[in-house]
Amino acid sequence: MYELNKMAINQQYSGNYKLARATFDECISKDPSDNAITNNRARRWCQNNLIAMINSCEIEAVCDKSYALNLANSLYKYNEYAKIDDHYAINIADTFYLNGDKKRAIEVLDHIFKIINPKNVKREIIKKKLHQWKGEVL
Repeated sequence: MYELNKMAINQQYSGNYKLARATFDECISKDPSDNAITNNRARRWCQNNLIAMINSCEIEAVCDKSYALNLANSLYKYNEYAKIDDHYAINIADTFYLNGDKKRAIEVLDHIFKIINPKNVKREIIKKKLHQWKGEVL
């Protein structure tokens, strides 16, 4: 699964978004029964990377916002909210926001901002998004 994820990322960076989407989907659909814990982590990593690609891609065949929302909901529920790490949280929040659920997007970022290490470089990204989404001036 990790190999498929790496392959999809390389395809994405080379501009082959349709193939990257297919490779991410293949990774997500794999049976995790062999070494389930590691493979479930790899699946979540693929889901997160696919969400990020869908959210940022302008190619219609790749940009399926409802699919990204389903993946985001899956990660949101799986991580029991309190355990969402900063990388997942940003992508999950972006997906909620892009799909019109501004309240839940802010809720996710508010939560992660409270528990993230103050030295984490993503803290500023989260802070800026929160201010922007809440309509506040920095």
